[in-house]
Amino acid sequence: MIITDFYKLAKDIKADGVLLEASKATVTFVKKHLYTWQSIGGYANTLADCENLLDHQINYIYLGPFKTSDTENNTKTALGLSGYTAITDVLKTPTPILAYGGVSLQDVTPLLNTDISGIAASDAITQDFDSIKLFNQLLNASSTQEQRHTFE
Repeated sequence: MIITDFYKLAKDIKADGVLLEASKATVTFVKKHLYTWQSIGGYANTLADCENLLDHQINYIYLGPFKTSDTENNTKTALGLSGYTAITDVLKTPTPILAYGGVSLQDVTPLLNTDISGIAASDAITQDFDSIKLFNQLLNASSTQEQRHTFE
């Protein structure tokens, strides 16, 4: 479980980590307030955003949006496949990059070919809960294998 922005809550409930979106807190500040095993991700829309996050030793980058949405007030430019390719070609980082924003089942394979690490597909799953199985197949992910954490 990842909590957006509320790093104190993420620590209290021992979530897997936090995704910094609108938070005014810096990655360095948030790291001091989380357990060492909790991850910190950050939103990015440009190469410069990604480089800034990497400079702050972020655990993963949430890069997008992939497509524009009619339902949201998007002020960020949709990256499309060419945007992801351009950014990953320059970055060459081991830090995971996750694509978000209008990702559908048909987009998974082309997106993975851009060298991103994974996708966020909450809208697609919300619209069709049965699509989880298909996403797992496309991502070569197990629907039953879980990552378990031990808490002190």
